[in-house]
Amino acid sequence: MLVKKNDFDEISGKGKSMFMISAVGMDVSINYSVKAQRKLENNISKIVESEELKKELAKLQIQKALSSDKLPDSEQWIYFFNNYFNDLTNNLIDKFLDVYKIGNKFRSEKQTLLINNISSYLSISNKKFS
Repeated sequence: MLVKKNDFDEISGKGKSMFMISAVGMDVSINYSVKAQRKLENNISKIVESEELKKELAKLQIQKALSSDKLPDSEQWIYFFNNYFNDLTNNLIDKFLDVYKIGNKFRSEKQTLLINNISSYLSISNKKFS
C-alpha cells in the first residue's frame, strides 16, 4: 500500500489511553512480464548466505590489515585454519619472508605467530587444491 497521508492522535479517558493511527493510500500490485520474471529468478540465485557474507567480510578485514603491514593475531590464525583463502596466501608468504630476515631475538608476538603458523597454513592449501 502506498501511503499518501497519515495522522495520529491519542485518545484517553478513565485512566486509560489509546494511540490511534490512520493512514490513507492506494493499493499497488506489480505484474511482472515474462522477461522480468526470468531476470528476477536469475537474481535470486545470487543471494548470499549470511555465513558466506561473514566469511567474506572477515577476509576483507584481514586483507586490509595485511596491506597496512599488520600481521594476523592468534584468533585470525584460527580463522585462517578453518577458512582457507587462496588470495591471501601470496601476501602471507611475502610477510613471512620479511619477518624471517629479522631473526628470532627481535620478533614481535604476531611475527612469531606468522613464522610458526605459515607452514601449517600452506599445507592446508596443498590439501585444498590436490
